[in-house]
Amino acid sequence: MKSPWRIIEGKPKTAATLSWQRWLGEEFDAVASLCLRKTGRTVKSIPCENGCECSHVVQRDGGAFVGKCRCEKKCADIPLISEDIIVLELDLRSLGRAVAKAFDCDAMDADLRISSTRQVASFGGALPVVLTIQHDRTSFASAVAGLVAKLKEHFILLAPTNQFADANSLGMLKSAKVGFFDLASNLVLVTNGKLQATKSAGELFSPYLPKTSEPESDDEALVYFARLKALESDESKGLKAPLMQVYELYCNKLKTRVEVAKACRCAPSLVSLRLKEIQNKLGRKPLELRALSAQFARIADTLLDSRARHIDRSRAIGGDAPDDND
Repeated sequence: MKSPWRIIEGKPKTAATLSWQRWLGEEFDAVASLCLRKTGRTVKSIPCENGCECSHVVQRDGGAFVGKCRCEKKCADIPLISEDIIVLELDLRSLGRAVAKAFDCDAMDADLRISSTRQVASFGGALPVVLTIQHDRTSFASAVAGLVAKLKEHFILLAPTNQFADANSLGMLKSAKVGFFDLASNLVLVTNGKLQATKSAGELFSPYLPKTSEPESDDEALVYFARLKALESDESKGLKAPLMQVYELYCNKLKTRVEVAKACRCAPSLVSLRLKEIQNKLGRKPLELRALSAQFARIADTLLDSRARHIDRSRAIGGDAPDDND
């Protein structure tokens, strides 16, 4: 089976339908549904299919078409239908939307004014996810340099494969705290033209989120912890996407806004409202609260341990020993 990602990365962005079919083989229908767009144009020539480097001129032959050889070898004519000569173009926007959906990230399309490169999503509200499709090491290195100059640091870079990522490009990305992932290793193309991620965005992208400042002391963290616990008392029965559930999924389990919406069976827009409410009540952005989750857990353990010691002391004073059912 041919790798569609190497074909996407290694072939021209526009070509006749027949050429795409030759390159992709049995993967053609899935890739066409995923990211190939009809341009409305037709080609005037077709590459020879007999191993010769010549091109066959497209001519009308009755109700169909034929590719006529014009080289000295007199290669066999290529019978064609009208669909064969339609120009299909690689649609970076369509591919970007599918990638964002597969990773359950917030879709976000932005032209970064770098060749064949777009921002396709955002992770965690602070991490741009960028897709680039280049055809050689030089153009890939140029795209990396342009992205680092524009975005500075802390973003995710995706490419169909890692074949053009040499030591210089990877070193530049590492210095800028950029996560680089190839689609071939992390996404599976299924027959209906959909993409499935082999790992969640949280697993892959979380280490590259910008670091946020923690409270200067546990006393300050305790204040935020108390506000957090107060969210539980604010909950009303039957409320869709409860604040504590949204907080747990987004801040502690590092789920994306879309993943939280799926877990809560609600729209992503409602999750956004809940996160805004959490920010208003706690006085910190949800992204910053992710960095405090470890401190909150430690405080909770300390309080629980302190309560347990208090209970043990009370029993000792009262002369009661814990029985086997405690």
